[in-house]
Amino acid sequence: MAWLTKRPAQSYAGTMLWILASLLSCGAPPENAVDDTGTLPVDSGDSGRAIDSPIATVDVLIIGSGPAGLSAAWEARAAGASVLVLERDEFPGGAGFMASNLFAVGTRHQEVMGIEDSTEIAAAEWPLFTQGGDASDPWVQRLLEESSTIIDWLVDEIGSELLGVQHDPSAGFTPRIHTVSLDLNHPLHEVADSLEKEIWLFHEATALVLESGRVVGSQFEDLRNGEEGWIQADQTIIATGGFARNDDALFEDRPEIQELLVLYETHHQSNGGGIALLDEANASTQNSGSFGLYAHSIQDWRIGMEREALWLPSIRQSLIVDLNGKRVASELEAHGFALQDALLKAPEQRLFALFPSAVWVPQKIVIPHYNLSTDDTNSLIDSKEAVDAGAAFDHFSLAELAEFWGMDLSQLETTISTYETASASGQDLEFGKAPQDLVPFGSDTIFSVELHLGAAKAFGGAELDSQARVINQNGDAIEGLWAAGEAAGMLGTPAVGSGFSGSVTGCYLTGKVAGQNAAAQALAD
Repeated sequence: MAWLTKRPAQSYAGTMLWILASLLSCGAPPENAVDDTGTLPVDSGDSGRAIDSPIATVDVLIIGSGPAGLSAAWEARAAGASVLVLERDEFPGGAGFMASNLFAVGTRHQEVMGIEDSTEIAAAEWPLFTQGGDASDPWVQRLLEESSTIIDWLVDEIGSELLGVQHDPSAGFTPRIHTVSLDLNHPLHEVADSLEKEIWLFHEATALVLESGRVVGSQFEDLRNGEEGWIQADQTIIATGGFARNDDALFEDRPEIQELLVLYETHHQSNGGGIALLDEANASTQNSGSFGLYAHSIQDWRIGMEREALWLPSIRQSLIVDLNGKRVASELEAHGFALQDALLKAPEQRLFALFPSAVWVPQKIVIPHYNLSTDDTNSLIDSKEAVDAGAAFDHFSLAELAEFWGMDLSQLETTISTYETASASGQDLEFGKAPQDLVPFGSDTIFSVELHLGAAKAFGGAELDSQARVINQNGDAIEGLWAAGEAAGMLGTPAVGSGFSGSVTGCYLTGKVAGQNAAAQALAD
């Protein structure tokens, strides 16, 4: 057996004591996990000695417990395979608990609302809203055809409530963003609870284990006590999520943004834990540079939180301009990834959101729930606090606003005048924003904020074949290794283009496919 990385010396007091302590510290081993009959050698003092016996043996090992990992575990267990999920965080679910909006096509919920949608309609729109994606790709076709079954699974089997179907320009011209909830919580909680016995929390996968080029499991570290071991598995699925908080990986992927302030808009554990694992297995990657960047947030002003994003829930009712005082896009685009292009092309790469008093004053600024770097449990901040802290600014005239930011006053006056006309008529001839989002400025105070890029999700990652097996640099499937979710750029193919809203559906889909096929392979071996 070949270890990909040199294992540090072990300091176990005794074999069975260590096994017992490790299992008890997990609460219990997974119900279907099979303890190996071999024994771990007592520390002999030989620092180069590797441990040959696994702590447990399972059919399918899953690394990561986000939407992709949990759906993979769900399907693998349903197929009759023994399953174990390694999760380094103290809670399962990962970034999935923030993702309640799912992309879905041709659902019964759309039909009830009178929304005409189909695989054919979505395929026609796909290249447009993904900015070049290929709708003929097998993975994209599968998403379009099976996305409705993901909604059905969450609603009918998990028990979620469908709260509504909305339009999002990053999901096409047709309303197809489905919002789900379960008793005011995310339905992923229910999935995680049902898999509680199969999940080991505080356990980080540190290296894959290979035997003659085949992945046969993974090393792990218990992050509470530093103890190490390895899990033997017939099949291993990497579902470790994205790398938005890993600056080195992010800026390597998008070097053109490395001089800008980039805020974090994803889970606190999103630092690319699966990158090293995939590299060790010589995995091929795809769609590099297709990283989802929002431009709808302001910088958190609180001490220690300077890289965190704060959300402006009423940004669609603002007016977004550049340093020339020129409006750059429909403000609805701030909810998707398209606005990043406007920011990168803007003078000095700066954009500003201007708010009428009627919108700004009642607005509550949102502290994203993923932000666990503070003990502050409050999720809303009064907009006045942003002004008091110098993160937002009030202006009593256009001249004052233009002077403050260094904008062209003449162009700004023209922009505001055009917008006021659009607000009065309910027709946005420039960008087609909905009448209810056209709020006039009038003669009241204008509020302004600078928008910053927010790193959210990767649409590039491990390359997958049609079964969700990881492809190596030679174009061959790596035996025993699968991937799902954001670790594979959602769908494991460059056909997603620059990405789409509601992409957590892709995580569920690849997770389910990987879980089903990995289980079938394990049970056939």
